[in-house]
Amino acid sequence: MREEFEKLPEIAKMIESGDVWWSEKYNSYSGSDSELDCYVNGAWYAHQEQQKKIDKTIEYLDSIEGLVWYEQIKDILK
Repeated sequence: MREEFEKLPEIAKMIESGDVWWSEKYNSYSGSDSELDCYVNGAWYAHQEQQKKIDKTIEYLDSIEGLVWYEQIKDILK
């Protein structure tokens, strides 16, 4: 999931520039600017929360297979 997050254009730009990086020690993003740290870590948290909702929706859709639009909706959510 973190790889997908880091591919988002604005996040990728900050990582590529070296302004922000993933810290294994703190299990969060660190950077040269504390405001930037807060921004990226907040975005990372929001990304994870949204992904949980998407995963739960896909799980629900898996339970009601057979609907005409099932595969289309599932593809959109991935």
